[in-house]
Amino acid sequence: MISRARATVALTAAAALTLTACGGDDAEAPEAASSGAVDQVKVTAGTEKAAPKIALEDKSVSTSKTEVKTVKEGKGAPVSKDDVVTVDIALYNGTSGKPIPNTETYTADPIAIDLGNEQIFPGLRNGIVGQKVGSTATAVVPPKEMFGETGNEQLGVAATDSVVMVYDVKDVMLKEAKGKEVAAKSGLPKVTYSTDKAATFEMPKGKAPSSTTAQTLVQGDGATVKKGDTAYVSYTGALWKNGKVFDSSKQEGRRPFAVQVGGGQVIKAWDEELVGTKVGDRVLLVVPPKDGYGKTGSPDGSITKDDTIVFVIDVLGKV
Repeated sequence: MISRARATVALTAAAALTLTACGGDDAEAPEAASSGAVDQVKVTAGTEKAAPKIALEDKSVSTSKTEVKTVKEGKGAPVSKDDVVTVDIALYNGTSGKPIPNTETYTADPIAIDLGNEQIFPGLRNGIVGQKVGSTATAVVPPKEMFGETGNEQLGVAATDSVVMVYDVKDVMLKEAKGKEVAAKSGLPKVTYSTDKAATFEMPKGKAPSSTTAQTLVQGDGATVKKGDTAYVSYTGALWKNGKVFDSSKQEGRRPFAVQVGGGQVIKAWDEELVGTKVGDRVLLVVPPKDGYGKTGSPDGSITKDDTIVFVIDVLGKV
């Protein structure tokens, strides 16, 4: 709605890993027993200066269902199927053993993968779900759970090629704001937050502020969001004049919203006010038209040129 060189590489990898796989099956948990395909993969660990390297005992490897081998078990919580995780990852063609272009992030920045997003490859979900934060693992993924019936010619992956995945699970993003509650200033909307549905607002009487007003409601202690970061947030937006909710990432079927902060992809108030927030923050924004949808209002007409709008935003993570 309101829809760096290392960072560029990471963003390219993120795009390559979130394309819908034609013919891909729904995600399933990998079986404990395996055909031994993953045991044929020998891995030299990756570093910030060098991508992982793999060697295949039989020169090629294939499987009919995702097989996972935990190389080093982390000490964090297990990853669940609806988590947004940050990972370092590298993919290889199981037939040739060659790296798949634009899918390696060890020498770049970690990427975020929304495991609850139905558009990601099922093999990614199958390989990562159940791993503990801090784990290093290897997986062999069948064609049907990655690039599907057509493969991906641009990446050099045929329809019959399994994919080898080497990855480190770095962290799991928050589900909601986490930190110390801060008393709201007088004259601002009162927010009633809900974990599983849109927030509601009690709007104050009187004239709305003429400039954007930001109020921290929960003070997180995570990493600071900087211009150029991709922040993952949940939000609800409403009209100042009547408190009517016009949009929320909490609506059924919606997922955390990813926004490149300062990138001009969202309204001015978001681009400016998200800079300096911390992961874990909950922020109230009161936005006049000039910092929102301007003289034209929103494309769907739900927000007019005269409407002040109000958001409550939880900063869940960033990459």
